[in-house]
Amino acid sequence: KKIELNGLRQDKTNIPLEVTVYKNDVNDSQMYILIIRDISDFNQTVENLKNLAYYDQLTKIPNRTLFRDRAEAAIRIAQREDEKLAIVYIDIDEFKVINDTMGHEAGDILLKELSQRFQECVRDSDTVSRVGGDEFTILMLKISCHEDASIVAERILKSNLIPVIINDQEILPKTSLGISIFPKDGDNIDMLLKNSDAAMYFAKQNGKNQFMFYRPNMIKGVNQ
Repeated sequence: KKIELNGLRQDKTNIPLEVTVYKNDVNDSQMYILIIRDISDFNQTVENLKNLAYYDQLTKIPNRTLFRDRAEAAIRIAQREDEKLAIVYIDIDEFKVINDTMGHEAGDILLKELSQRFQECVRDSDTVSRVGGDEFTILMLKISCHEDASIVAERILKSNLIPVIINDQEILPKTSLGISIFPKDGDNIDMLLKNSDAAMYFAKQNGKNQFMFYRPNMIKGVNQ
């Protein structure tokens, strides 16, 4: 039998322990063997693996896997409670130009800075994630109307007016955003992502550094 419990070190700090008890019958008597193991390193290894699996290692925010897990759970709740939620798809405009002219290290600095800004523009209950090279998504829970998503998008665009300092140069970031709303624009995460991506692409093709809500006549790759 195995159990886990906390022990106490001499310095009064906790130590996670795994206690295993074996029972053996020996010559008509019973013998118990007690093994106590410090599992601090094991628990830290598990935490490290979880971090690698669910968080982007550059920006330290949730990655695509954790985003999908949270989004799928949120959709199930929204269906049950008859609530709305929003998916915001973000692409950094002209990111390749920054990478090509200033180097990948400069691109990494921009990604880390913008990931922090995005988080400052949302509620604690929302999830900002990095889903690709320069692509981010936001899961907004329990929105009451389109205006809730508009407010976040406008905050992000306003934050772009603050320059990012990279190698003593001021860079004014630009972002194109597309928004899809559950359940109007899709009843599953794949459809919502596809439609918010299409709206983002439409925003990028029609001026950049702006946001658009998904409409059925938006076809990715075609200007209308």
